[in-house]
Amino acid sequence: MGVDAPYGWSDAVRALGRLRPPPVEVIPDLLPLLCHPRRNVSLTAAVALLRLGHPTRDVLRVLLAGLPKEPEPLAAPGAWRDRANRPEVWLKFEEIDTEIATAALATALADSDEEVRCLAAVFLARRPEFTARAVEMLAAGLQPESSDEMIALRCAAARTLGELGAAAASAMPALRSALEVARSWKLRGELWRSLARIEGLATSAE
Repeated sequence: MGVDAPYGWSDAVRALGRLRPPPVEVIPDLLPLLCHPRRNVSLTAAVALLRLGHPTRDVLRVLLAGLPKEPEPLAAPGAWRDRANRPEVWLKFEEIDTEIATAALATALADSDEEVRCLAAVFLARRPEFTARAVEMLAAGLQPESSDEMIALRCAAARTLGELGAAAASAMPALRSALEVARSWKLRGELWRSLARIEGLATSAE
């Protein structure tokens, strides 16, 4: 596929990822798309491959590369006018909520790359059998580096912990620690909201 993707290609790739039983024979055809110069092509292929049960590090790294950098305080008029390079494609976590993807992502929780582990935890945290382990990975992934390009991932980690509520009570020290050093307004907001939600639910449960 060239730089100019044919009309309707994204719908076709998404459909391949949703077919059941999964058409694993198309995986070799989708893999080259991970290196496509158009971000929406590589991201859509990565989501489809993940749904087909193929969460290699290359697939997860493409999803990580598609994350937006530090967001602007307010969206300017015409923001993301270049729809072909919008970064939000991968953020639809419900698209990954399939049994085959879940089983495959579970292996990524043991990956040597902390960011890959954190991304896998974001996807798996809502599954009861993975919640405790995911909370541990998400808490570890909260701490920003001095020159951090993964703010959106850390925001997703904080938001996911907040959505888990009292089940993420063990992550409260990590949330507070991250809040002390976070410089991103967006990350600080997610940390505050998650702390408030977890504390409120944990208190009401007592």
